[in-house]
Amino acid sequence: MQDLIKEASEVYNQLKEIISKHNVKERKFQEIGGLLASLRVCIEEITDLENRLSRDSTNFIYKSQLTSRRTDLARCLLEAKYIETSLEIRLNELLQQDEKQRSFVDELLEFEKTIKARCIEIFWKKRTECIFTDNPEQKAQDLFVAYFAAKLKIHAVIKEFKSGIGFIDVAVDYKNKRYLVEIKMLGGKKPGTHYDKKHVKDGVPQLFKYLETEELSEGFLIILDGRSPQNKEPFNGDKLQQNGITIFVIIIDINPPKPSSLQF
Repeated sequence: MQDLIKEASEVYNQLKEIISKHNVKERKFQEIGGLLASLRVCIEEITDLENRLSRDSTNFIYKSQLTSRRTDLARCLLEAKYIETSLEIRLNELLQQDEKQRSFVDELLEFEKTIKARCIEIFWKKRTECIFTDNPEQKAQDLFVAYFAAKLKIHAVIKEFKSGIGFIDVAVDYKNKRYLVEIKMLGGKKPGTHYDKKHVKDGVPQLFKYLETEELSEGFLIILDGRSPQNKEPFNGDKLQQNGITIFVIIIDINPPKPSSLQF
């Protein structure tokens, strides 16, 4: 019985500490998410404790302590549920603010992180030998479209968008603005799945032409760099400009060195 009272006291003190930190206007998105998670765990623990305390309240020796602790927990639970609601409201406010402030470049950088963290092996048959899977560029386009269609939801993502007499890989309508994206592979050894720098460079004038046709001032060239870690040559700059049009270049390393091979 004493263990139960001690456990109830610990949960009560933990919850009071969380409640004391709930000044959500001064807290960041991640901090509020952490507080909300901790708060919900405490609420579950209190609910369980209340049930156990109710069953054991017939013990006369500890009855007054249990009654007092149950009262504290019940009061604290009401306060916790109110704060849970305020945290949820603030979390939604921050999400909406973040959505308004985010740019298309931010979304592309998130895509880059996702590729590096989850999707590298999609492009390879044997990465150690630099042998791409079949049609890796097609897979990259499909992955891009699937990712943005799921993430942006209300925004339009169009694959093989017709422009003039040609087709751009992907067009994305984001926050009332259209963006054209060309996706190019680089690297590989096996005949038929080898993509050299010329392959990448050939897409640049084509993208400039599409942007001019669509009367757009910005476009994006995404390069999935599968070259051997030992043979990677740096690119000159992260943007290309011509006649008032800018192409931003984003390079995604899909053949990074193994952690064990890094030297410090």
